[in-house]
Amino acid sequence: MSHVLPLLRACPILNNTEIEFLRIKPMRKIPFKDVEEEILTLVKYQENEPKNPYILDLKNRKQELFLYGCKHSRNIRNKQFKQIEGQFNDFLRRNRNSAIIIEGPRPDILSKEELVRKYTEGGFVFYLSHRKGIKVHEIEPSWDQLLGFAIKRNSKISVASWILLNTLNNRIKAGSKFDKKSVAHIKSLLASINEKLHFSKADHPFEEISIYLNDVAGKVILPKNSMELMGFNLNPQYIFKLQDPFSSKTAVNKVGTDINLGRDYFLSKNILKVLESGKSVFCVLGLNHVFCTKKVFKNFFQKK
Repeated sequence: MSHVLPLLRACPILNNTEIEFLRIKPMRKIPFKDVEEEILTLVKYQENEPKNPYILDLKNRKQELFLYGCKHSRNIRNKQFKQIEGQFNDFLRRNRNSAIIIEGPRPDILSKEELVRKYTEGGFVFYLSHRKGIKVHEIEPSWDQLLGFAIKRNSKISVASWILLNTLNNRIKAGSKFDKKSVAHIKSLLASINEKLHFSKADHPFEEISIYLNDVAGKVILPKNSMELMGFNLNPQYIFKLQDPFSSKTAVNKVGTDINLGRDYFLSKNILKVLESGKSVFCVLGLNHVFCTKKVFKNFFQKK
């Protein structure tokens, strides 16, 4: 915890909510290279997971950073959407020179319900902003940035393996079956990754990944070639465990952890850029993103 004393002030959502309100001295610039060291990994986060929602509200005489961290919901009746709207309106009343930031891609302009179902809280904040004619800022890193971040910390084959496992896991969760079309998509994905990472000299690198993952797991996880996926009995539990970024059991898990660390790094970096422009910032992010990056922003606002 920061040594800065908390500022106590009225807040309409105290029940079951972790809130940190800090009145901070004038800001100092922090080199972006130092940001990475201040971010918690998902493994560390899991050991200290806060209550949902988690609010970080940092202020000085000129600026405010209001981060609302919550578990994602696609149910518009979830009470957190009413809380977010209240905090959004209060923030705009307090700040004239402000920036509204959303997590995820810029949504299509749909109804409120559709925005929440498709984009969760990012869609809802977009709806609130669009209704008031306010431009939103996007801060998501590119896939190339995340790959570059992961490659600095892991072998190329482990990065490619995690991407494949994560893709398979998402298909399994969605209840999708493996047919010729989905296998063709996987082949195309691996070819694209290989073009960027050069992890394999083979025309079809699936087999190389399969051998690597079966060795890491100590059992047969994947078939030898991608076409066999259509008749192979994939074990959802093993697939999930090997790509789980909250685990540190294998080199493949570490890739997932590092990709999430990279995302938090770029999210933080992009929010800092908006703060450095002199604007106050309102943003709703996943619970882990706010909690894992809180030290970055506290240090940014602290006295030299």
